[in-house]
Amino acid sequence: MGLGPLDMMGGPFLLLYAVLFVIAVMAGFLLAEWLRPDGSGGGLVTGADELAYLACGRVRLAEATITHLMAEREIELTDKGALRMRPTPAQRSAAERRVLALASPAKWKDAVAALQDEASVIDARLVRRGLLMDAASRAQHRFWQVMPYGALFLFGAAKWGVGTMRDRPVGFLTMALVVTAACGIIRFVTARPFTRAGQAVVIEARRSAERMRSAHRQEEAGLAVALFGTAVLAGSSLSDFHRMRSQGGSGDGGSSDSGGDGGCGGGGCGGCGS
Repeated sequence: MGLGPLDMMGGPFLLLYAVLFVIAVMAGFLLAEWLRPDGSGGGLVTGADELAYLACGRVRLAEATITHLMAEREIELTDKGALRMRPTPAQRSAAERRVLALASPAKWKDAVAALQDEASVIDARLVRRGLLMDAASRAQHRFWQVMPYGALFLFGAAKWGVGTMRDRPVGFLTMALVVTAACGIIRFVTARPFTRAGQAVVIEARRSAERMRSAHRQEEAGLAVALFGTAVLAGSSLSDFHRMRSQGGSGDGGSSDSGGDGGCGGGGCGGCGS
């Protein structure tokens, strides 16, 4: 008895695999939105800390916090990309106080780590307000988004096994499997945990602050970064911070976190993430 598609020659099978890969990417996007819970509009979110975390997680919270402190001249970036603290008696948010309490000069990864507890507090608050999914919903949401990639990988792996047993070349299929696995991981890591209500809050906040994307005042720098990322700092007096972050950060320990998903967006694979 034949093995169906697994009996196909290499070229036609790779073409079939490519078509299925496109379908898997589309299915990941569609499942992400279809299964996203409605949540509830638990009031306006206007603070830069909450908006940063809601938009892109703990790393964006750190970026927005440090940007605001740099704009206030309470942090400066050293030539080696470290953060030198110059705190003043001014009133500060809880996130800002945690960063300023670090030993100076501090590495970027230390600033992100210092905000872990505050990020957890913000996360719990946004979950209670129906703007973020709870832990169980996030796990389920991620699983179903990754499932198309997992099914495709298993299909390709079966063909890889058949090809290997028949002593056929499997180099291109191996590369296809690696890409599939990488895109599945990217989707898992970058899956956004906000509910539809939380998504609407971010969209509305960005729409209202669209001006800040291209032109923001110094005192608005933190909020601009919270909503649009450090790219808004390019060409400004704080462009060195954007340059440091776009290069991965000084001593960057990674950008993903379990709460707000610091990955925040696709990073390749035709937009595997969301």
